Amino acid sequence: MIKFFNKPKINRYVSFTFDDGFIAGAQKVAKIIHPHKATFYLVTGWVKPNSIEIKDEYNIDADHGDIKQWQKLAQLGHEIGSHTVSHPIPQEADLDEYIQSLDYLKHFHSGPYSLAMPYGLKSSYLLPYDSIRLCNDQKIFNSLNNLNFLELVSFDPVEAGLSINKMLKIINKLPSNSWLILRAHSLDTEGFYPWPSEYLKKLYKFLLSKNFEIKTVAEMTLKFNLNNVSNRD
Repeated sequence: MIKFFNKPKINRYVSFTFDDGFIAGAQKVAKIIHPHKATFYLVTGWVKPNSIEIKDEYNIDADHGDIKQWQKLAQLGHEIGSHTVSHPIPQEADLDEYIQSLDYLKHFHSGPYSLAMPYGLKSSYLLPYDSIRLCNDQKIFNSLNNLNFLELVSFDPVEAGLSINKMLKIINKLPSNSWLILRAHSLDTEGFYPWPSEYLKKLYKFLLSKNFEIKTVAEMTLKFNLNNVSNRD
């Protein structure tokens, strides 16, 4: 008698995240990865009408949009997260930076609420977010077998100097039960180490061909972190 064995399902996830809140770049991203969604981390004090002076050289005179423009992207299903109020070095930020930016997110959705730490560094505070995205020079992806939603690993291949072909090879070798959080700022000419639009297009097309699941950070939080979200105050 012939026995047929089902191959184990390979679960591999990718999230596209973009920092600082460049509205033109966000609108481009939304078109390129449609119908999938991205996570956009806003420096809430930079959204029009700007309440915080912008001192970062990569953001001065940039268009960070207004609340209606970001609400429109949120209504399309894109996630709006926090990148603090003024983008301080975490060691110099007070708790209000995180609380006020969290309150601002409530203009867009009722959670789960995600924070991208400026400069990818940890904060010394216990922060009231459902997920916190950091950087990690030693790791590229998160293992679903050992997820810590308050210390999520993220990776920027363009900042790391990886060509699209090299990045595709790395992605193709990701193991089952992995979650790659891709970190960028914007596209083409905006922000710190902007991704060329063609880079994103080729990456997106490749992910689809390899059957990766493309999810926002909030979607992954709901899928794998239900206990934490349901217990949030």
